Amino acid sequence: HTRGDVFAAVAPCAAVARYAAQLKPKPAMHIAGENDPLVKFAWQQRMMTEVRKINGCSATGEAWDKDCTLYSSAKGTPVVTFIHPGGHIVPASAPALIVKFFKQH
Repeated sequence: HTRGDVFAAVAPCAAVARYAAQLKPKPAMHIAGENDPLVKFAWQQRMMTEVRKINGCSATGEAWDKDCTLYSSAKGTPVVTFIHPGGHIVPASAPALIVKFFKQH
């Protein structure tokens, strides 16, 4: 959050921020495992909801790619959620999807 003006977009994986209220609107892709034993999925769901609020995203999303949902934003700060059935891992498909997302922003 201290470099909010430096990055054009972000793509955290298994992430929760204690300082969510201090985040600035920014295109974001969040990768979350439904069975993550370290960063509980419920915590990540709350984080994704908070980021969608901050970014002014639509309440409902649309398919963006396999296991990914795009929440559009009138502010130009969409959120893509990539929810996979695994645990605390980076799925093999994640790097290519992150590149796709970053190229769009």
